[in-house]
Amino acid sequence: MKAALFAGGWEGHDPSAFAEWCRDLLKGEGFAVDVYDTLEPLANPESLSDVDLIVPIWSSARSGHREEFGNMSQSQEDGLLKLINEGRG
Repeated sequence: MKAALFAGGWEGHDPSAFAEWCRDLLKGEGFAVDVYDTLEPLANPESLSDVDLIVPIWSSARSGHREEFGNMSQSQEDGLLKLINEGRG
């Protein structure tokens, strides 16, 4: 199984440290894990077609589509919804 972790946003929440912890936990459960520090791969959901689990570790990633706040773009949100609709956890 494969997981994609998206870690970023406000550094005050230390997303990279939590991503490391989560990555190690998932690897211990047999997952191959990719960690992304950008939401951009979500805009191309075909690039994540082999992923079984998506873990957002992103502070401030609401769907307001305002990049200056670290929010996801419309194309990233659409890609994420497509992946979920296809059955990814």
